[in-house]
Amino acid sequence: MSRTVEPGMRFGRLTTLAAIKIPGRRGTFWECQCDCGNAVTKYNGHLVNGTAKTCGCVKGAKRTHMMSGKPEYKAWDNARSRCYNPENKRYPLYGARGITMCDRWRKSFQNFFDDMGRKPSPAHSLDRIDNDGPYSPENCRWATAEEQNNNRTSYNRNLAIGGLTMTVAQASRLTGIPHATILSRLAAGKTDEEAVSCPGR
Repeated sequence: MSRTVEPGMRFGRLTTLAAIKIPGRRGTFWECQCDCGNAVTKYNGHLVNGTAKTCGCVKGAKRTHMMSGKPEYKAWDNARSRCYNPENKRYPLYGARGITMCDRWRKSFQNFFDDMGRKPSPAHSLDRIDNDGPYSPENCRWATAEEQNNNRTSYNRNLAIGGLTMTVAQASRLTGIPHATILSRLAAGKTDEEAVSCPGR
């Protein structure tokens, strides 16, 4: 019996992410994520008939990171699901409003772990510094709830720039100056205008 494949479905250890077409090959292929963290492309028919269930890690074809049960892996997997799985209850607040995960992380947990390292403590969680930005090395950190709340307050404070009022997030996007740089300048006593215009780091 045929089965319709959709994003977020599981086939063995594989979770489907997105349907793709491969030039020169017939049929639909799926970008999948294995439970071990590896990204792999599988043919639609092989998923449906059960011949594609893993990236090959179970048979020892690929070395795995052995961290599937660790908090870092759960943080990465949950973030990816919020962005790309419509069945995730938090998808409307993430994927549906354009929040994405950078390709480097989406395709590999190991890349995420290499960039982020271990959680400093159980009180830390994965935090996007710009709440409208993606999950990426430049926009993520491990932070406590207090640090996250403080960041939201600082990040969304209003600045008076050239007769206009805008948030730090808006000023960062407008000027191209990293939000962290603007915040550090403000903390050092710079005026709003200086924080978004003066040279140097």
